[in-house]
Amino acid sequence: MKSSAAAALAVLGAAGSGCATIIEGTTQSVSVNTDPVQRAQCTLNNSQGTWYITSPGSVVVHKTKTDLTVTCSKEGYVTKRIVATSHFKGTTAGNVVFGVVGAPVGAGVDAASGANFYYESPLIVPLTERAAAGGQSSPFPISMHCSRPSTNADILPDGPEGYVTAIMRFDVNSADHAGAVQVTPAQDGFCTVDAPDGIVVRSASVVIDGASSWNAGEIAKHVDVVESVPDSEHPGTHYAFTVKAKDAGKGSVLLKFPISYR
Repeated sequence: MKSSAAAALAVLGAAGSGCATIIEGTTQSVSVNTDPVQRAQCTLNNSQGTWYITSPGSVVVHKTKTDLTVTCSKEGYVTKRIVATSHFKGTTAGNVVFGVVGAPVGAGVDAASGANFYYESPLIVPLTERAAAGGQSSPFPISMHCSRPSTNADILPDGPEGYVTAIMRFDVNSADHAGAVQVTPAQDGFCTVDAPDGIVVRSASVVIDGASSWNAGEIAKHVDVVESVPDSEHPGTHYAFTVKAKDAGKGSVLLKFPISYR
């Protein structure tokens, strides 16, 4: 009798020692495919974190009772977002450990840690080509429209609701990328951040991505990126950015615009 009680206490001690789960794991590998398009950039997000992959690919995510949002984008294609439902797996007989007073321990720990939940895998995120002039529609209440040629920036989630990042490439004295904004000393690239009625843009800034032709120091020699005052042709604009070529240097600049709204 004493040995049984000791064993039960040992189990309870293990359950309370910081272990995240009794039987089920708290993580899961999720595969994402954007077939027939490949090498799309995908962001996976739930209440436990954010993960990034290039399609087709897999990533280990933390399981939770909240759904998993998957957003994939690729230059020349419409950004697509899907929501993977969090499914409750239930408790199996082997997943229940009883304490000294007969209380089920494993089920409670697994449920609290998210281990009893799972996502379907693989996940399919279909991408379609973006119309040449129409641009893409954003799944968020924020958009960034750029001119020359007329197109919309890709909008990706960047944290909890109310935080996104707009991504746009600017070809400087070249035309190497389909859909990129064309910039020359005689022609600036102009982009505006817009929101529908009832949504307020709280802030917008710009970050130079490492995929640009030049590093941050060299870009300053060839390109100016400035926040500009919206003109009468863009009513309702909260923020606007202009990219100016300073010389005949040829290259491309990938810019990210972190935006917060409410």
